[in-house]
Formats: sequence, structure tokens, C-alpha cells
Amino acid sequence: LNTRLVHIDPTARRQVAFEYMNRVMIWNGLSEFLMTVLPLVNLSRLRRSMMRRLLPKSADHGNSVAPCGFCGSISPSLPMRTNCNHVFCYYCVASEFMENPKALPCPRCGERIRALRHLDKVA
Repeated sequence: LNTRLVHIDPTARRQVAFEYMNRVMIWNGLSEFLMTVLPLVNLSRLRRSMMRRLLPKSADHGNSVAPCGFCGSISPSLPMRTNCNHVFCYYCVASEFMENPKALPCPRCGERIRALRHLDKVA
């Protein structure tokens, strides 16, 4: 845009430099814009999609139990298998399901969790 602030009276003494005022106006405008736009962005959905794209997909190896996708525990307590065949702690998935019962996405693949069943451990 190449715009500058110029005082009407060129002989007037300035208290603050115009470059400083330009910088402050730009940063205030940017911060107001971000404060308006950021609440409209679904950060959890953005995080899930970035994780799916950046991290390799984990392969299910038969009966081996992967860490819980919600809390990261190596051995899930009361393991539950979802309809997308991922394993989570009962307490983690139940609390998330109570908070968002209609559209709880799987943190590993993003598929909507509709059903839970106990994981049958074969010794």
C-alpha cells in the first residue's frame, strides 16, 4: 500500500514517531483479527487432521494392545475395543463418550465411535 502518516503542520513537534505508531496500529489490527477468527477455528479437528497427515498410521497386530489414544497409557485399564478396532481404556473412552455422545471421533483414525466392546485377552 505504501502509505505514510504525515502531520498537517510540518513544523509541529512530535511526541511519538510515526513509524512506532504504524507498528502499533498494525499489531493491534492483527491481534483484533486473530481474536475474532481463532474462536471460529475448531482446534481439536485441526490437530486430529494434522496428526493423521504427519504421523504414520499404526497397524493393528492381532491381539497386541496399542497404547490408549486418549491418555497414552501403555497398558489400558479395562481395555475396550471400538467399532474401528482401536483399543482404549474404559475410563478414558467412557468419559469422552459422556462428554460428546453423538459425535465422538477416534483419536487414531478419526472415524466416529459408535460401539464399544470388552477386549477379550487371549493368554
